[in-house]
Amino acid sequence: MSISHGAPHPASLCPIKALLDVELAIARPRCLYVVPTTQVMLESIASWRKTVARLWVVAPSTDGGLTSMQLLEELQSADHQDTCVVIVFSDQLTSAVDAPLLVEQAGTLLYLSGLEVVAHRNYQFEVKAWTGNTLESVSATATAADILWLLYRHLKACQTLGSQWLMRDCQAERYPGERIAQARLRLLTLHSVVMHAFAESALPPIYRAVVERIQERSKHLNVPMDARDVDP
Repeated sequence: MSISHGAPHPASLCPIKALLDVELAIARPRCLYVVPTTQVMLESIASWRKTVARLWVVAPSTDGGLTSMQLLEELQSADHQDTCVVIVFSDQLTSAVDAPLLVEQAGTLLYLSGLEVVAHRNYQFEVKAWTGNTLESVSATATAADILWLLYRHLKACQTLGSQWLMRDCQAERYPGERIAQARLRLLTLHSVVMHAFAESALPPIYRAVVERIQERSKHLNVPMDARDVDP
């Protein structure tokens, strides 16, 4: 999904933007800000780039945004670590690649991004996330669990934005059931392609092994989620 900038909105009426404007005006290197994807926030990226000399924006669903992996590649440079400020639209990090960490909150299983944890723990970035009324930070000694709890509360706050939250419909990908459904669909598609290719001839041994593997994986995906991903 790619989000492009639409009609202008009155940015002055956006309290989230106002909070980040103040932060970026005094931002130190090695600061990472987690903010929601709204039209106003997307339209503000260009002006923020003018405010901050070296600003990286992680927003894989937005034109010109970095992916998580691209940011981590940039951070491998010591010079970039010491001089850059990062904005992360974490609500766009919903895929299995971008959100690999399975957590349980309030009895619900969901996958969250690991980027913010890596930035904090490996590269000593200060992490702040919008949680409804403020940009809340974690301490320098915060654990991975502390950062994931902050991200969870950020996503809960995003739900209060209603139709302004452009990534609302993409959050289903965070849930194990949706990922299983997507995996099943990919397996069925692959199975259909192979069988169609040899509809009028016997399957060669190498493709027979592929079909057997597909069938094996399909059976695995029928295992109840709580039996496979939740500690007893």
